[in-house]
Amino acid sequence: MTERSLRGPSVFEAGDRAERLRALDATGSFIVEAPAGSGKTALLIHRFLTLLATPGVEEPESIIAITFTRKAAGEMRHRLISALQDANQSSDPDETTSLHEQQ
Repeated sequence: MTERSLRGPSVFEAGDRAERLRALDATGSFIVEAPAGSGKTALLIHRFLTLLATPGVEEPESIIAITFTRKAAGEMRHRLISALQDANQSSDPDETTSLHEQQ
């Protein structure tokens, strides 16, 4: 167990949380710059989903994310498609009905 997990969130994590929330504001553009393993891709996927759910964003093609590598772009695409499929499955009324019928 790490020292941080024993003491709770650090001051940096508290500040990071505010920045992450600011990055989800759909009213403007945002640059995400952080070290490897810090959750940039997860944040960008959350931002994509927020933008897709925002009134006025009627064309997904109007959302752009720029990465430095094709690998990162592929990972973002994979995670975004997975998140959309999960959301679609969890809101599918036919699937909900079939789950209730099985019980």
